[in-house]
Amino acid sequence: MRDKIKTMNDQELDTFILERLGFDGEVVDGVKTHLRFEMSGISDPKFEWIKENREIWDLFIDCGIYDRVCLFYMETYKGGVHLFYKWFDDDDYTYETGVTNVNVVDFTTAGTRDIIKNVLRLLCIDNQEKSVRRLN
Repeated sequence: MRDKIKTMNDQELDTFILERLGFDGEVVDGVKTHLRFEMSGISDPKFEWIKENREIWDLFIDCGIYDRVCLFYMETYKGGVHLFYKWFDDDDYTYETGVTNVNVVDFTTAGTRDIIKNVLRLLCIDNQEKSVRRLN
């Protein structure tokens, strides 16, 4: 799937993402009906919003979003959205120095589709030189 995504233009990528999110062309009260990230960060006792956001990311698992990273976490709080990730082949683990570098991307002003599009570009298309994890 990653090879197919690399050949898509912006319009095709938007259509692909909307198909995965379940957009069916309906508009209810001026809002398109597709899955959206919960960005409030208001925590319920069971942290359901974390599970729901992860389920949306898992719709794109065959695109390779987890193939090159060993850390992938999206934090939302009061409309602020930050994606934390760490490349699998980075060698700066905390064993000796106690410090490790984690990459952070601020998606505070972006919507669900824009966040997914940027992550697909970052993790699946742009950084082809990064090592892929062996899953078996």
